[in-house]
Amino acid sequence: GLKLFEELVARGESMPVIFITAYADVPMAIQAMKSGAVEFVEKPFNRQKLLDKVQRAIQDDVERRSLLADREAIRARFRKLTEKEREVLDLIKAGRPNKAIATCLDITPRAVEMRRASLMKKLGVRSLVELLRLLIAHEVVSEGRRDAR
Repeated sequence: GLKLFEELVARGESMPVIFITAYADVPMAIQAMKSGAVEFVEKPFNRQKLLDKVQRAIQDDVERRSLLADREAIRARFRKLTEKEREVLDLIKAGRPNKAIATCLDITPRAVEMRRASLMKKLGVRSLVELLRLLIAHEVVSEGRRDAR
């Protein structure tokens, strides 16, 4: 069981796994949990407790997959931005007003407004507050991605 599970993990399969065994030992339990098992149950077991563990594992997996999908959706929005829109966005993140952005990029304030409107549309936000919330979420997603490497 443990070797099969480790092989599935190595292939990139992702699913909640509950180990049930009559011959458990501490090293085996530790290895199973390190490999990603959500529970380790010894026989004999209480059926209701096992059902509760299965339901909890499924719910946790649904929530985890939803979070991953949300993170990918945020990343996809940012990938739509052009290089020029990213330049404006970086200066917005730095707290610069439109006139300062225009001076920094050697473009007109109107060009800044147009790029800002375009990037906000692509990111699906309607206000600076929404943009800042999305930027915070994106930073969290990006940091999590760097940490995972």
